[in-house]
Amino acid sequence: MTFGTLYILPPSPRSAWLPKLAKYLGLEINVKSMLEVEDFKSKFPLGKAPAFEGSDGFRLTETLAIIKYFIDSSSKPEFAGSSLKEKALNEKWLSFANSDLCGAMVGVWFCKDESKKPELVSKLNSLLQYIDNELNNSKFLVGDSVLVADILLYVTLQHIVEIGVDISSFSHLKKYSEEVAKHELLAE
Repeated sequence: MTFGTLYILPPSPRSAWLPKLAKYLGLEINVKSMLEVEDFKSKFPLGKAPAFEGSDGFRLTETLAIIKYFIDSSSKPEFAGSSLKEKALNEKWLSFANSDLCGAMVGVWFCKDESKKPELVSKLNSLLQYIDNELNNSKFLVGDSVLVADILLYVTLQHIVEIGVDISSFSHLKKYSEEVAKHELLAE
């Protein structure tokens, strides 16, 4: 029996990678683009993805809530951290990547006024510099192993590069991205 159906918005770093997370966690899910489901807004009135509908009818929205639900429903709860402090730091970085970093990236991505774009890129670069500085002292965001926050950050970084923002000057981010890319969740 499937765990449920995940509705995604394919180009979004907030949802496009979640099917891989489910697979890594051993959760069998159906995946649908929210754009191809006629009654999507009747199920999820805000009309945004990701959204999850369990096989029991349970409905959930918001990236971080879905990530937590998937991990807590799996046999790999340590992917969100093993100790109380690791779990808290993982949540911190998930929140930062989903809110601050994705928000800044979306601002650059959808900016139609070219005169405002340099300011938006500068804001994004200051966030990238913050992460780069933090990675000066550790291999991953929360110590020596990849957690789910690392995956979300990695996916977001890939989207940042895809929209044309140069991140090559952030040496720790470059090394970090190369290491995270080796994780089995991202292999395919």
